[in-house]
Amino acid sequence: MPAERVTEFVNAIIMDYNLPSQGSFMLGLTYSDDFAWDYVEYLYSPNQNGIYRSLTLFKNGDSRTNTASFYIVDINANWEIAPDLLIVEKRKSRLGGLFEKTTQSIEYVPHTLTFDEATRLKEFFTLLAIDKMAVTLGIKIPALQLK
Repeated sequence: MPAERVTEFVNAIIMDYNLPSQGSFMLGLTYSDDFAWDYVEYLYSPNQNGIYRSLTLFKNGDSRTNTASFYIVDINANWEIAPDLLIVEKRKSRLGGLFEKTTQSIEYVPHTLTFDEATRLKEFFTLLAIDKMAVTLGIKIPALQLK
């Protein structure tokens, strides 16, 4: 993409992804050199309800041709986490504990994703995206060692 169109392109991304309009996203992409892929990550919950949006944008500038290359990683961060299990045990006794009845039940409590959990999931998917980007660019990297 021609360098003079980068600002317009990044503004379109800010609008398309409903990112906050402060300049942090734009500033992260403004300064780069010819030999590195710079990137900006954004993870946020627009409605503060545990549903996150994730966007990672990689940029490489080329001063010789006055162009910039972009690689966008758009992760659908609407992850559904299995509910938390709550084991409830009820005990009833009569005659000082001579007769006792115990019942157990399992309650499924919806799990609201925390920011830390969303960050870890995003990091995992970003690693997969970087691997895909390397394959697309013909770069050989060692296999991912996930623990």
